[in-house]
Amino acid sequence: TPSNIPVFTNISWKWNQKGLTMRYDLSDFICPLSKMEATEIIDGLDGGETVRILLGDQDSLKSVAQELKTRGIKPGFEQESESRFVLTITR
Repeated sequence: TPSNIPVFTNISWKWNQKGLTMRYDLSDFICPLSKMEATEIIDGLDGGETVRILLGDQDSLKSVAQELKTRGIKPGFEQESESRFVLTITR
């Protein structure tokens, strides 16, 4: 494995009024790895589950958003900074 590619995903959990929301930080990944990781996360969701996926560049955002559109999923969107984007996905 090349040394500049992260091999893990930072995951955190947050309780809110709707229950537990997992947040996956993929900001250290670049496309296509960010899309591959996001796809695995989405595929692992059960009905009613919500996740927040943090992405670190516009190419990753476009790629993941296109994958969600293909699946008929409309995510919530926030921009935390110039290069940090959060997609909120409920299955």
